[in-house]
Amino acid sequence: MAVAMMVNIDSFREMFSKYIFGGILDRHPSLRVGWFEGGIAWVPTASQEAEHVLASYRHMLTDHPEHDVRHYWDTHMCASFMVDGLGLAQIDQIGVDKVMWSSDYPHNEITFGYWERSLAAVVDAVGPEDAVRIVGGNVKSFLGM
Repeated sequence: MAVAMMVNIDSFREMFSKYIFGGILDRHPSLRVGWFEGGIAWVPTASQEAEHVLASYRHMLTDHPEHDVRHYWDTHMCASFMVDGLGLAQIDQIGVDKVMWSSDYPHNEITFGYWERSLAAVVDAVGPEDAVRIVGGNVKSFLGM
């Protein structure tokens, strides 16, 4: 079970690249993509790798993205986390408005019993104003509420 939990989000990088390099977001400019239950620390490395692929292999691509990688993240995507200190340390690269905290109740990996520490870590990492956005405001915006 532990192995399954560790590789649960491996597909995020593949799907991320398909949205960008497969032209999905160019064909559907109003599409919004939420990456849930996978943390946020993967976002800067996936973005960096996609930027590198675009810079290095653009001449070999049959379909060229209409925008740079950052545009797709900023315009279409957001991600959630429960506990992700590494991701919070990279919040400037991810974007505070692109991140949502979740407790994931009632799943096994919930923050039950330590949700206060989980929320305190968010406040400590980004300050109270941005924490309000991460804990509730961003998901309201994402859902159009």
